Amino acid sequence: GGSYEDRLYRRPWDFDPREVATECLLWYGADDSRIPLSAGSWLAARLPNATFTVWPGHGHFSWAVDAAVAEIVAAVVSSPTA
Repeated sequence: GGSYEDRLYRRPWDFDPREVATECLLWYGADDSRIPLSAGSWLAARLPNATFTVWPGHGHFSWAVDAAVAEIVAAVVSSPTA
């Protein structure tokens, strides 16, 4: 599974993120060792309706076992596109 994901991360996308009109909520662990913070920043800068949240002290999925998950659920539920 991990090697398949790695290939997906590295190949060109078949769309331009600047054309995504939908609201996008992005959360990123500042200590993510799999994907650099610069990748998340790059994507957030290109999505016109992105909200980019960086959590210090979190990695790739460590937020999922932390109280931070409640913040994500609340944001998604209150989003007008939910």
